[in-house]
Amino acid sequence: ARQVSRSHATIPAAFAVIKVLADELIRQQELVGKQARALIGIPELVIAAVAALRGAHPRCFAAVREDLSLELAERADIGVTIDVGTGLYVPVIRDAAHLGVPEISARLMDLRFRAMRRTLREEDLAGGRITLALHMDPGIVLAQPVVAPGQSCTLALCAPQHEVGLAADGTVIAYRYLHLGLAYDHRILNGRDAVAFLTSVKTALESPVSGAGS
Repeated sequence: ARQVSRSHATIPAAFAVIKVLADELIRQQELVGKQARALIGIPELVIAAVAALRGAHPRCFAAVREDLSLELAERADIGVTIDVGTGLYVPVIRDAAHLGVPEISARLMDLRFRAMRRTLREEDLAGGRITLALHMDPGIVLAQPVVAPGQSCTLALCAPQHEVGLAADGTVIAYRYLHLGLAYDHRILNGRDAVAFLTSVKTALESPVSGAGS
C-alpha cells in the first residue's frame, strides 16, 4: 500500500500499449516446454526477451534516485508480480539475461510456492530494475500498472486473445494476439523511448530465437 501511494504521489506516469501477434510465441512456448519437459508459460518467454534488451534500452532498467539522476543497471534483475491469494508480491528474477527459459520457469515456480507459503524473504523482493506485471486471466485485454518507486517503468502482460483478420492475399485468417503495456516515469522516459522499447519487445516476441530453451 505504501509503495502504491508513493508511486501515485511522486511519479508522473504515462502509458503506452502495443499489440503483439502471439501465434509464433505460443508455438515457441510449446516447443521449449517439450524440449525441457517442463511447464513453460508466456511470462517466462517475455522475461527472457526483456532481459536481452537491457543494453539497447538502458534507461528502462535504470534505478531512479530522488534527484532524478540515474544508476544504470549492470544486469537485468526483473521483478515479477505474484498473487496466489496470500497478497501481492514482486520478487526478483536475478540476472535474467544469463538464464535459459526453463531456468526462469523453475525460479518463478519456486517464488510462487514460497509466496503461497509466505516464506519469501526481503532479499527476494529487493533490487528489481524493471517490473513485469502479469494480468493473464482469460479475457483481460488491457491493464495499466503503477511504476515502482526507484524504477523507470513497468510492463503489463495481458492474456492472449483470438481475432479474425485478412492475410496479405486477402483471405480470412484467425490468429492470436496479446497486449503489452508500458507505464513509465515521464520525467525519465518520453513517448518515443517507450514506443521504441515496446517495439523491440514486440519484435523479439514475434520472432523468437530457436533454441530459447537452452
